[in-house]
Amino acid sequence: MAYSVADVEKMIAAARRADVILMPGHLLRFETRFALVKEMLNNHELGTIASIHARRNRTKGNFKKYARAHPIFAVSVHDIDLLLWYAQSKVRRVRGYHRSIQGSKTPDLVWGIIEFSNGALGIIESAWLTPDAVGVFSNDSLQLITDRGIARVELVDGGLSFWLEGGLLVPDTIGAPRIRGHVEGSLAAELSYFLACVAKGEKPQVVTAEEARDGIRIAVALVESATKDQEVLLASA
Repeated sequence: MAYSVADVEKMIAAARRADVILMPGHLLRFETRFALVKEMLNNHELGTIASIHARRNRTKGNFKKYARAHPIFAVSVHDIDLLLWYAQSKVRRVRGYHRSIQGSKTPDLVWGIIEFSNGALGIIESAWLTPDAVGVFSNDSLQLITDRGIARVELVDGGLSFWLEGGLLVPDTIGAPRIRGHVEGSLAAELSYFLACVAKGEKPQVVTAEEARDGIRIAVALVESATKDQEVLLASA
């Protein structure tokens, strides 16, 4: 939503004054596989979370497009939201690491460690170093380990690939695939939900601006930790 908690607070306050609906675009909550993991956690079928590792890697070509923003804000903020959504616990402390492998001002390799107050550990990974010629736009996955089992989400190939003379092509089948000229997937589900909230005049429940604010707080802390090369304690914990 923003690069600072203060800016998110301003958005929330403005939405309240104007009496309008404000919903962050955390579309992974609307992706079927991630949502099913949440359902099983809610139904106590997975047990107690021990650790969560979320990977969101991209190509070198995409880094040129998005290098204006730190990867924590460009993509990892979605994984931070997932970790907070699943863990349902305040964050005690974080430790971030970033590197500039290609020599740019913006880091292209990021790791973050998140320690929750309930003892769970979270790891986020974002590397923008996949060669464009590979033909794979995103290399994303999630592994959630509990005292009763493991939940895995693999999004690397999406189940569809084209082997062409120009190389391998793996199209997006998850976020915003276009079918018959219309956007489908989790983005369509997210926007449909938002429109339904607007039509009914109801505040969103699947994802709220306040939850996004908490995610931005963690994102800012991770960037600060990586920049200062030290762990950051969160006062809210």
